[in-house]
Amino acid sequence: MDYLIAFGVAFGFSFLGMLPPGMLTMKLIDVSFKRSMQAAIMFGLGAAFVEFFQSLVAIRFSAVIARYLEGNPIVQWSAVALLVVLGLGSLFAKPKKKEISETAQEKSHSSFFNGVAIALLNIIVYVFWMALGAKFMQDGILRNEWPILLVFSFGVMLGSFTVYGIYAKLGVFILNKFEYVATNINRILALVFFVLAGIQIIKII
Repeated sequence: MDYLIAFGVAFGFSFLGMLPPGMLTMKLIDVSFKRSMQAAIMFGLGAAFVEFFQSLVAIRFSAVIARYLEGNPIVQWSAVALLVVLGLGSLFAKPKKKEISETAQEKSHSSFFNGVAIALLNIIVYVFWMALGAKFMQDGILRNEWPILLVFSFGVMLGSFTVYGIYAKLGVFILNKFEYVATNINRILALVFFVLAGIQIIKII
């Protein structure tokens, strides 16, 4: 049951975290529009593959943070501040709509590696999962043990890949509704972070 909960939490937060249009999802729409659905899926697979390892590294380090959360008011309030910052960052994020060219072409076999390369540039993912990982470990959802951490990271990878599949399939629709989608999804994500910060404050008090 612990593994199922860890997987479900990872999938849910990964799915929600990747929904706001960003660098990876806009590039994926670009690939889908220029080349094919298959190329876009390969791009998403490459990006999700990298996110498996990024989240694993982040939550492994978050175990160190979680170790000092209990009974340490400075670290506890720092965790609150980090969650609030993530919430504000989501709330006030202003993603720019990417213009797509109809003439450029991208080879299908390179899509996977392009996904890997661009995902490696997404440094914010480490902050995202370190903050949440510390919170989940403190709450007992995660343990600093390789089996459950691997299951958690697999959930992260699958959650991200599901979002990439949605963007690959509905790319043109998402672009047409860009402002509405970006604004509302970012608000939902911000609300989640603010709720987590509120729960952390209640625990400290």
